[in-house]
Amino acid sequence: MMKQLIDLNEPYRRNYVPKPGDKQRKKMIALARLMNYGDMKTIYARLDNWARDQKFKKGWMAHNPAELDLLVAIFEQKVYTHYLTTLN
Repeated sequence: MMKQLIDLNEPYRRNYVPKPGDKQRKKMIALARLMNYGDMKTIYARLDNWARDQKFKKGWMAHNPAELDLLVAIFEQKVYTHYLTTLN
C-alpha cells in the first residue's frame, strides 16, 4: 500500500524545483526557531517585518538569492549572536 502511494507521488517529486533562495529562507527559519520566535505563522511575520527594516526594504519572500545571502549573514552575525549573548 505504501509503495503504491510513493509511486503515485513520484512524478510530482521528480519535477519539483524549489524557489531560488529556498535554502537561505530555511536557514533563517531554523535560526528563528532556535530563538523561540513562536509558531510558523509568527516566524514568517517576524522575519518579514525584520527583512522590511533592512537594507533592501522588501518583504522576506521578495528577495533574490544574492540579497538573501546578505540577509542571512546579518541575521546570523547580528541577531542570532545578540540572542546568544542575552542568554547569559
